Amino acid sequence: MKVLSYSVDSILKNPFYRPEVKGDMKELQFPDRFVYVNDTFCIARSIMVGENKYFQQSLVRWNMLTGEMKLLVEGHPKVERKRSQFAVSLEHNLIVDCYAHHDLMTIYDLDGNLKYNIYGPYWDDKTSNDMVYYDAVVICKDKIVAAYAGGRNWSDEGFPNFFQVYDFDGNYIKTLNIGRKICNFCYDQELNRLIMVLDNEIQFAYLNLDGLIE
Repeated sequence: MKVLSYSVDSILKNPFYRPEVKGDMKELQFPDRFVYVNDTFCIARSIMVGENKYFQQSLVRWNMLTGEMKLLVEGHPKVERKRSQFAVSLEHNLIVDCYAHHDLMTIYDLDGNLKYNIYGPYWDDKTSNDMVYYDAVVICKDKIVAAYAGGRNWSDEGFPNFFQVYDFDGNYIKTLNIGRKICNFCYDQELNRLIMVLDNEIQFAYLNLDGLIE
């Protein structure tokens, strides 16, 4: 497997454009999501194939040129099988890691030093994929916004329909009830809004954040 780099301008101008090979992906440990830092480094979610039937996730500093991965965040010591989504703010020296099957959000600096554990009301260290808590998370100016299912059963309810809002110290601010199942979302910094993909007749929607999460 390889990581490819695309120039958007070249794609639009040249119908015969071919991407540049940025790096190779190893078979036993590889990044499946990453945040670009510079032309050499990314902060990535690493998948490592374990000796048993489960794989493990961690956050790493990934050198795209050499393939080297340096561990940043291994995870909570009481969580045996980590499944999480993360967000990075280079401006605020911040990494936010949200657990899918545990009611837990963790906040680190960019060197992987733990700043805060935010335990929800349903926190436990049980190893199970039955219940869903957090999904995608983004940094919106000076706030953390995370999709939250609140312990829904995956087979029955699935996707979250709430956003939880926190400050950078992990203090809870509010919950936004979207009323529809959120498959995925991203932050539009220019227009200060969340763009959502929904499991609904309305497939795509946006939420204006002006005055909503201050």
